[in-house]
Amino acid sequence: MKEIFESYLADVRYKDWETRVRMDGARPYLQVGFWDADLTRDCGEKTYQSCRKWFLSPHMTKSEVIQTAFKAILGAEEHEARERFTYRGQAIFGPHFHVDTLAEACLKKPLDLRAPTAAAEAA
Repeated sequence: MKEIFESYLADVRYKDWETRVRMDGARPYLQVGFWDADLTRDCGEKTYQSCRKWFLSPHMTKSEVIQTAFKAILGAEEHEARERFTYRGQAIFGPHFHVDTLAEACLKKPLDLRAPTAAAEAA
């Protein structure tokens, strides 16, 4: 099965990134990888960045595998944008915040809401 998925992905190109099929035991998965600066550790040196795993079903069609590769690339680009977008020098939408820390911030309810308009009140 791995070889079939690899043949489907042989013609996929995006930047200088790799789209690989690997195995987690008997389960195949697709993973995007590339060399770039390690922003999380703030060391500036290039390291190999491996993105999340996208598990593949043995029943997937070629189109589904290619679409999964595209989705994986979109997810990786969003991850990169979240790391690189800063406000006051901080990656406020960063992808590496611990979920418990985010939940604690939500409990404080620091919302930035627009005041209701007359049209909204009339509805």
